[in-house]
Amino acid sequence: MSVSSVVQRVVITGPESTGKTWLAEQLAAHYQTVWVPEYARTYVDEKQARDPASPLCEYADLVAIAKEHRACELQALPHAHRFLISDTDALSTVVYAKHYFNDVPPAVLAIAETWPARLWLLLDVDVPWVPDSQRDRPHQRRELWDLFAAELRDRQLPFTTIMGSWKERFSKALAAINLLETS
Repeated sequence: MSVSSVVQRVVITGPESTGKTWLAEQLAAHYQTVWVPEYARTYVDEKQARDPASPLCEYADLVAIAKEHRACELQALPHAHRFLISDTDALSTVVYAKHYFNDVPPAVLAIAETWPARLWLLLDVDVPWVPDSQRDRPHQRRELWDLFAAELRDRQLPFTTIMGSWKERFSKALAAINLLETS
């Protein structure tokens, strides 16, 4: 039996500033497993360090972001215990590509269609916006949430909406993940 057939991939997804990273860290600690940070943030930080005048993310960057995030997931997989928690995935890149560029590179679509997660946790926008250098659309969080939900529904992927206080979010995420072990 391979590691990937034993470990269940859970993806934390949704618009910016909804607590994805915080929840991924909390869940990984709870389940004593590893989590994969959102590679797009690393990519943009490195790009800005090389050329501060460059746009944060261009269409040409999307394939590299999706490929490297998947590579990070695959590197983390042998270290995962029961669950691999991923802070976003290629499906998030698909949603943002549609939102920002009205088009998705075929390579990103291909990555998004391989190795589906066992569960996506879609975080709602009912928490305060926290600005940072990469976040740019506080007024469009609900619109983006709708795009994430539509993408998950259209693809008929298993997802649970997570909302409420930080404590409620954590409890709801635990409940949704724990159901995986009974199904």
